[in-house]
Amino acid sequence: MDEIQEEDRSYVSSLEQEWESTEVYQKTLAFQIAIMMMASKFELVATPLNRLGEDQVEKCQKIGLCAVLLTSDAQERDPKLIGKIANGEYDLVYLAPEKLLQPNQPFACLLKEVRNNKVVNKIGFLIIDECYLVEDWGEEFRTDYARLGTLREHLPRVPFGACTTTTTPEKHEKIRVGLGFNPYESIRILEKVNRPNLFYAVRIIEGSGMGEWDLNFPIPKNLTTEQIQDMPKTLIYIDHKKKASKIATVL
Repeated sequence: MDEIQEEDRSYVSSLEQEWESTEVYQKTLAFQIAIMMMASKFELVATPLNRLGEDQVEKCQKIGLCAVLLTSDAQERDPKLIGKIANGEYDLVYLAPEKLLQPNQPFACLLKEVRNNKVVNKIGFLIIDECYLVEDWGEEFRTDYARLGTLREHLPRVPFGACTTTTTPEKHEKIRVGLGFNPYESIRILEKVNRPNLFYAVRIIEGSGMGEWDLNFPIPKNLTTEQIQDMPKTLIYIDHKKKASKIATVL
C-alpha cells in the first residue's frame, strides 16, 4: 500500500461508488481496502444489524485494520469511545443509520456541529452496506434508512458508497435517487449474482408433513455423536414462535 501514488488516492476519493455483487466478489473487502489508501482518514459504515457489524469488525481485525462497532453498549463500556472515533483512532466505524441521524445520538450531534469540521475532514468514506434496505425498510420499518442521503448536507466533501447483493434494476434506481448519487459523478460495479452455494431444492417430506419430526430430513441418517460437528449448518424458517421452539426441541 505504501507504493500507491497520490493520484491514485485522489481518484479513489473523488468517485462515489455503487456496488452490486456476489459474496464471492467480497463487496465488503472492497471498501475495507479503500480506506487503506487514505492516510489519516477513517471510514463510516452504516450497517443494519449489530451482528453483521460484529462480524465485519472481526474480519477487519484479521487483516490488520482497527475497527469498532458503535453501539449503546459499547459506549457504556467505554465512555471515551466517541472521542476516540473523533480523534481518528479507528480505521472503520460500523454503526446503525439511527446513530448517524437521530438528534439524541452523540455521534449524530458531533457530525452536525459546525465547529467539528476537523472531525468531518477525517472521514474518508461513508458506506451504506446492504443498501437495498433504503428501499425495503426506509418507508415504514426503519425510516432513517431513507434519510441517509440527507447526510450529504453535513458531509459535503465525503464520498458515499453503497453496496448490496440483493436488489433489482428497479430498486437500484430508487436507491440511487434516495441516497443522492449523481449518475454522472458515480460509478456502478455490477457482478454476476450466481452463487453456487445457494440453490432451490424440492424435497418430498415423508409422512403427513404436519408433525415436528417430519422436518428431520436435514439430519443425516445414522448420525453419530462424533459426526455432529461435521453436519452442515441448516436454517429452517418457521412463521410461528411457539411452533419453532417446539420443532427445535424435537430436532
